[in-house]
Amino acid sequence: MSAAVKHLIPVTLELGGKCPVIVDSRLSPSQMQIELMKKTIKRFHGDNPKEPKNMARIVNKHHFERLSGLLQDPVVAASIVHGGSLNEEKMIIEPTILLDPPLDAKIMIEEIFGPLLLDSIARLV
Repeated sequence: MSAAVKHLIPVTLELGGKCPVIVDSRLSPSQMQIELMKKTIKRFHGDNPKEPKNMARIVNKHHFERLSGLLQDPVVAASIVHGGSLNEEKMIIEPTILLDPPLDAKIMIEEIFGPLLLDSIARLV
């Protein structure tokens, strides 16, 4: 990818990371938030989630395999509440919402750089 980088305008852009949120234990898990996320995905990407209309492809096969590997972890796959379909030929991953994946799962430890949206409900004790 260094050949492509030589032709870019010098700029620093950070796309990674996760945004932690603390939810008070008196509140129920936010099903409304998940429904809002689903509606927003549909509004931005259209009715065919396997071929979103306004979304870039995964940059290369290596990163497609890395992201699909994160989703194939059985404990992560069990946390998918929306999306999750893959198109390897076109290197497209449907925007995917995951609810409460285990904190020690690889997807929670590594930066993602893909259309995988994590919604973790942290309980205060």
